[in-house]
Amino acid sequence: MNQCQPALKQGQIIKMIVSWDNSKGSESHCLARIYLQPERVIVLATEIRSNFRDHYHHAGISSGFSEFANILYHCIPELLGVTPENILWIAHYGQFSHYDALGPDTFRQMQLQFHDRKFEAMRNSVRLIDEEVAATLGNLELENVYSVLREIGWTRHNE
Repeated sequence: MNQCQPALKQGQIIKMIVSWDNSKGSESHCLARIYLQPERVIVLATEIRSNFRDHYHHAGISSGFSEFANILYHCIPELLGVTPENILWIAHYGQFSHYDALGPDTFRQMQLQFHDRKFEAMRNSVRLIDEEVAATLGNLELENVYSVLREIGWTRHNE
């Protein structure tokens, strides 16, 4: 089931859960935070552990990122007016992503190309080091993932 409904819009930030049918025949989902800026849009897709409740049919956000991007792009009116090249796609992982996750948050810039009105994943993604994350996000405040999930009413984050 592909689902994309904004749960909360605060100024130039949209927060929501996005769900899509993954390549293994199951549903995948993630927390999406969309930062609308004058010259570009930053989409932060955060892997949350409830996405892993069915390990056999699991497909994380990195393996289905183009599906996620296509659903988001075509259902958020604010994105339709943005040139696809001006959208920065970032996958975000941390202790909220997996039960066995250790260590600090990880950010990957996902490489997508836009062709025939849809995004297609390119082979490479780039892991961003702390300085690159700071430079990319600038003065954007990254709220605590669990706080955002509570704020938008997502109750499955402890599954």
